[in-house]
Amino acid sequence: MPRPLLVTAALSLVLTLGCLGATDAGKDVATVDDTSSGGGDGPEVDCTDERDNDGDGATDCGDPDCADACGTTDTTDTTDTTDTTDPTVSEDCFNGRDDDGDGDADCDDADCASVCGATYEGLEAGACEDGRDNDGNGYTDCEDFSCLYNLDVDACGREGDDEGSCRNGADEDLDGYTDCEDYSCAWASACGGAGDREDSDAACGNGRDDDQDGYTDCDDFGCLYTTSIEVCR
Repeated sequence: MPRPLLVTAALSLVLTLGCLGATDAGKDVATVDDTSSGGGDGPEVDCTDERDNDGDGATDCGDPDCADACGTTDTTDTTDTTDTTDPTVSEDCFNGRDDDGDGDADCDDADCASVCGATYEGLEAGACEDGRDNDGNGYTDCEDFSCLYNLDVDACGREGDDEGSCRNGADEDLDGYTDCEDYSCAWASACGGAGDREDSDAACGNGRDDDQDGYTDCDDFGCLYTTSIEVCR
């Protein structure tokens, strides 16, 4: 074969290989372009350069790979287990419980300031027979449970104070129920009760319904409102 043809063929082969190499090189550069929004297998190599180094669409501290470097913490669980306050629940100011979970019950709760007033009717001598609504709850003297069910208050007639009041045919507390029909007489032997009362700190803190009226310890008004019983305060 004449020499010029060999030279021409060799040059043609070199040019072809050179073009293929240039094309591949171009592809290599494109795949490591850190401004690409495509996914990448490697980690984010620089967490402060404002660039998406690994091509996963997340930049710097927005990339999970930078969690340690940026001090990122998991914020997906926003439940506060230490605060038990429930803003949807209103405080009942006369049931002996912390209804709204803020740590204060009844008149100790600031939410009850307008209801409880300066004092708790029945706590002060004479407050249950002065014709005034001392605690501002809308009930005066013996109409107020803190007087009516306060075993230390003698001014209010109470059914169930003793066995006799549960079998005399009179409605002492004027609640419409007489003798054994009144749950206050459930404890009395005349009404089938065991004769036990809830009228002391011991009886109001033992977890039993001693007087068999359906209410246990501080859920029993006799425990809740009696001044000398401190376990329910």
